[in-house]
Amino acid sequence: MRHITGSSLRLLSYAFPQELPDWAKKGREWELQGEPEAKEVVEARFREVWARLLSAFQSLREEELGQEVPVGTQGLKAPRAHILHHLVEHAQHHAGQIIYARKLLG
Repeated sequence: MRHITGSSLRLLSYAFPQELPDWAKKGREWELQGEPEAKEVVEARFREVWARLLSAFQSLREEELGQEVPVGTQGLKAPRAHILHHLVEHAQHHAGQIIYARKLLG
């Protein structure tokens, strides 16, 4: 859940530049292998980020989709639509993994 939350927020910050909170700057390694956090903390962070994502998607105008924005540490340009598509695909991929794991665990 931390990885879905963090990567989604980082991708959103590429599509719509914004300052990231400290926890999101820690990156993938911390999300996957960092110190454990209480379930309530992880869930609250997820809900907060998901609300930001929904707000961004709801306020998005069609003409903004084709705009090129800098991505990553190298600042390579990509259309905003590609970043948002990757954000959705990435979250969906990991959500599927969570569903499958829960089924395996009963």
